[in-house]
Order: sequence, then structure tokens, then C-alpha cells
Amino acid sequence: MKSRRPKGEGSIVERADGRWAFVVDLGTDSTGKRRRRTLYAKTRAALVRRVQDERARQGGSIKKLAVGTVGEYLEGWLVTSIKANRAGSTFALYDGLLRTHVLPVIAGARLERFDADAVDRLYERMRANGATPSVLNSCARILRAAFEVRTKRERVANPFRIVEVPKYAAEEVRPLGIDQARNFLAAAKGTPMESLFVLALAAGLRLGEGLAIRWADFDEAKRTLSIERALRDVKGHVSIEATKTKRSRRRVPLNDLAMSALKRRRAIAKKEGHGSEYVHTGPTGAFLRPSYVRRIYFAPLLEAAGIEHATIHGLRHGFATRLADVGVSIRTIGDAMGHSRPSVTLDTYQHSDAASHRDAVDRLNDVLTGRKSRRDRPRQKARSSK
Repeated sequence: MKSRRPKGEGSIVERADGRWAFVVDLGTDSTGKRRRRTLYAKTRAALVRRVQDERARQGGSIKKLAVGTVGEYLEGWLVTSIKANRAGSTFALYDGLLRTHVLPVIAGARLERFDADAVDRLYERMRANGATPSVLNSCARILRAAFEVRTKRERVANPFRIVEVPKYAAEEVRPLGIDQARNFLAAAKGTPMESLFVLALAAGLRLGEGLAIRWADFDEAKRTLSIERALRDVKGHVSIEATKTKRSRRRVPLNDLAMSALKRRRAIAKKEGHGSEYVHTGPTGAFLRPSYVRRIYFAPLLEAAGIEHATIHGLRHGFATRLADVGVSIRTIGDAMGHSRPSVTLDTYQHSDAASHRDAVDRLNDVLTGRKSRRDRPRQKARSSK
């Protein structure tokens, strides 16, 4: 007797019109209605190839439609897609946003019934509950990515792609001006975290990268620093992890400013006597939380330098801006900062001041007119009136 085909593997039949069809049972939806999926081809061999391709794309089988609640789906996605493959800080961020702002609203909604109208209602509820534009935008992007996995596996519509992502205009981070930067460096000189801030301003390091560098990463002879790790602070738990992307792992050259600051830091660490392999630690050799660095070390320096509304990340912005001002290419700046794409550098980190803008339009004037602009011409002595 011919063995029965396992349930859910589908069947191939020849239709009356000569085409071949593959039919697979996808189970029932929330209303109890049976759902099927059919693939067609002109020949049996072509249909077999199509079925094989579809099974390979979906990991070995043509899967049934996921059922259950939105909360159950998001919980599973966080564990299997984010926690398993992304940095711990990324998982903590996604998990916190969804549990605080999203799951209380839609955790019990049926997954198979969740559509674009439900997305609109979610955003309305979140606004009513006090979610800021920034939170709304972040949650919308996370949810779009989560449901995109279901779309690829089951070929169902992603309701978060149908509804426009709530707009959010991030506040622009302004870099320090030249005079401000010089005042800041003067205030920081000789302080315990001087080299941490100098590396942000003169080498483009992120705060987490600066807190994770070791003395072994510092090649004094070649005047370089290897960036391979970053410090993460996830819900109060501090750890050292590999940088998020391959482009983030880089070797950065050090100028005289950075070299001198690192040498002074080495002298301070030697006096502290803890013997830590890490460059920037507390007096006992313990790791420093970023929030602690901002409050205890950075804020007093801003006050001493007479600077308001600056951030450590703004020092990194200043690094990109100053390189652009002296004519360094966007690609080179992006490589120095560890960006995955030049567009990140161009859109996020490059600023220009009024003087740079003036110089740019004057240079354009030279090209268009063939004459040097007024600010570039030698000043002529005023004629004396007779």
C-alpha cells in the first residue's frame, strides 16, 4: 500500500487546463476558516523546482501561517532575532521600548487580524499615553522590522509598511567652535579623563570606544590606536563587547594632541597604582559608566571652559566637521569614524560654520567669473584725496 503523505506537505495535481498545481494546507485562521496556498507551473518538473525553491527560501518547508497574539510574536522575535544576533544594548533598548510603550496596548491582539487600521489605532493610543515623537518613531521602526520577518516567511502584508512612520526631527548636535574647543582643551589638560575627551575631539572616538581601549591597543612607536571593543551599559550592567560592525573596528592615527594626552593619562594611571589594562578607568581601576563620566568629569570641564549645551558626542561631531573644513574627503572621514556608509557621515556628522560657508561661495565665485573673490585679493591702499 502506498504510504500517506505527511500532513502539511502538500500535493501535486494536474489541472484540466494542462497546468500543474501544488496545494498546501495552511491550517485555519482565527475564524476557523481553512486556508490553502497554491503554486502553479506549466509542467510538473517546473512545478517541482518552484516548490523546492520555496521550501529552501522558508528554511525547509512551506510554513503554516503564524497564529496567536501580537505579544507572543514580538516576544519570540526579540529572543530569536535580536537577542541571539545583536548587541546586548540593542536588545535591551528594543525590549524596553516594546514592553513600556507597545505591548501594554496590543499584546493581546490577534496576529492574523492585525492590519493597517490596528497600526493607526496603536499610534493614537501611544500618543494619548504620552509617548514622545522620538519614542513613536523608534517603536514604529522596530515593529516594521519585526513584522518584516513574518512577511518574508509567509508572504503576508506588513501592516507597518502600509502606515507611514511617525515623523521625528532629531535635535541637531552642534560641534564646538574653534575657540570653544581650545577653551575646553585648556580646561581638560592634566585632568584624569583628559585623554578620553581628546580622543573624541581629535580622533573621532565614541564614548563607549574610549572607555574600552587598553594600553595594548596603543602603539606609541607607530602613533596609532586600535579600536576593537566598546563599553556597554545595559540596565546598570557594564561590559566590554566587540564593536557592532566590522567598519567600527579600525586603527586610527594619533596627532600630537592625542599622543600628549595619552602620555599624561599613563602617568596618572601609574600613580593610581591599580595596574588595570584599560586606559580610562576610575581611581581603583573599575570600569566607568558613561552617565558617571558625563556627570563627574565632563560637566565640570564645560563649566570651567564657559561652554553651555555641549555633549561628549558633540566632540565627535566636531572631529568630522574640522576634517571637512580642511578639505578631507567624506570617505576618509567616514573611515576614521568607523561608519558603515559615507551617507552616515554626510547626513549626521558633518557640519559647517559661517566661515567655511563663506569660503565655499567665494571659491565658486572664482570658478564662475575667472577672478579672485574680494576676500582673497590683496588689499589696496586707499588713495589719498587731494
